[in-house]
Amino acid sequence: MVAAALPNLITELNAAVKSGSPERGDRILRQVTDLFLSNVDRLGQAQISVLDDVLVRLFECTETTSQAHLSEALSTIELAPPVTVRRLAFHNDPVVAAPVLRNSSRLSEKDLIEIAMTLSQRHLLAICERKTLSEALTDALMRRGDANVSNALAHNPGQPSRNAATQRWSDGPSATKISRKSSAFGWTCPRICCASFW
Repeated sequence: MVAAALPNLITELNAAVKSGSPERGDRILRQVTDLFLSNVDRLGQAQISVLDDVLVRLFECTETTSQAHLSEALSTIELAPPVTVRRLAFHNDPVVAAPVLRNSSRLSEKDLIEIAMTLSQRHLLAICERKTLSEALTDALMRRGDANVSNALAHNPGQPSRNAATQRWSDGPSATKISRKSSAFGWTCPRICCASFW
């Protein structure tokens, strides 16, 4: 089914890219996404690679709303097209990036750390919602994240709460400073939540 449908889709894709019509591009994107999701269990790597190329090319002629729907659709698929997922994750619009940042297993730790160090706080918040966070990724999020990111990390059971990154904050001068202020006013505040204020 995929092999039979691809030639027509590629012909339409070329026409859509040439015309620059978002409406046409959005329609083809829905068709390719539906084709992939309906056949994902039967696709080989070569077919996934072809669909990956098609989806990446569609970024040139589709609206961000359609790209956000694609991100949501692919976010929990283990065999999701990897280049497409990475393109979605690095999207400047966090609405597009968030679903794959939260859930996709196709993103490497290197990709996630790069995003944590370069993109918006909303991107970082999405990463904080992943089921598991490595020590290196947690460290990157803590170094650059604002108070909301620190709070999200503190409430994520998958973050390595006793790792070296957390210990640096806990033992550092910022933690001591906030601890003293908290004690003076009778507050009890988790250090990880407050570190980014100082």
